[in-house]
Amino acid sequence: PEWVGQLMGLQTLNLKHNSLKTPPPVIVEKGTTAIVQYMRDLANGRVPCYVLKMMLLGDPGGGKSSLLDTLASGIPTRRPAEDRTPSVDVKMHRINESSRLVLNTYDAGGHEVYRATHRFFMSPGTLYVLVVDIANPGPSEQSEQIVKWLEAVQSQVPGAAVVIVGTHVDEIEDYADDSTGTVESLSFEVHARLSNIDTRVMQWEDMRLSHLREAVRAAEDELENAG
Repeated sequence: PEWVGQLMGLQTLNLKHNSLKTPPPVIVEKGTTAIVQYMRDLANGRVPCYVLKMMLLGDPGGGKSSLLDTLASGIPTRRPAEDRTPSVDVKMHRINESSRLVLNTYDAGGHEVYRATHRFFMSPGTLYVLVVDIANPGPSEQSEQIVKWLEAVQSQVPGAAVVIVGTHVDEIEDYADDSTGTVESLSFEVHARLSNIDTRVMQWEDMRLSHLREAVRAAEDELENAG
């Protein structure tokens, strides 16, 4: 109960191995002082939240899990080709030992059979990272896949923030071997491919706005005719 926050002299309150949802486990782990402060803030209508949520999306083999492993360890990491993520892999990461921030990551398997389950893990306030293998498919096919993922996110969480991350830069044809291309030319090629993606996304956004305007005009016409 919220009145626990008024027990300023409380020394010990052991809630470990308890199925309570309030306070959450991340608060319980910090001990009695944190629990009392949490309940006091809850009674006052203010509860600081130090939990962030990030969901990685994209086609199979795009490098979502490898990217997540790299971010977690700080060391470039690449998972074996046969190591594929089933459904959605949920993990908790602490930003660092001195930070209170906790990052919950949702690594969504890209296979078609899993995509129907992704919407159950989508929620407002989440950072969506769309991982794209820019070395593999052609620009047209790639853009269509990106649009499909964007539509999947926006249909569940309108206005959600989506960051597009390009991977497999070292495998771009004609640039995988240092002898066939310079760093400058590789950089130019990556920039060109990402620019194509950015252009396609902007076209998709314009199309959505156009459809919305048409729907609004149609609704206005119906109202006028009804009157």
